[in-house]
Amino acid sequence: MSEKQLKGEQIAAIERDGGDIVVSASAGSGKTFVMINRIVRLITQGKTDVNGILCVTFTDAAAADMKNKLKRALVKAAENGNDAAAEQYQNVSTADISTLHGFCARLIRAYFFRAGVSPDF
Repeated sequence: MSEKQLKGEQIAAIERDGGDIVVSASAGSGKTFVMINRIVRLITQGKTDVNGILCVTFTDAAAADMKNKLKRALVKAAENGNDAAAEQYQNVSTADISTLHGFCARLIRAYFFRAGVSPDF
């Protein structure tokens, strides 16, 4: 998908500053493209880093695909001279890009004592 094919809502999601957003649409509609472009824009403009982002999806394959696409996009930005992109590339493997279930499980493991569950959850 190129920028020429983007719809108004997609451009707004990529360019929006401040606050959280939810990108919800049918399969093949460009959700991952929009999210990757938004994340890379925020990183390259110094507005966040990889550790300041949470992306959840429904499948392990989609989460892995998103991480791979983010890595490729950061490499491209770094090759174009963006130092922030080069610095953040190394953090993608530990980024909070996962399934909803994976994110919730990490929260429960980290805060088992507050959730009232066993430490070996």
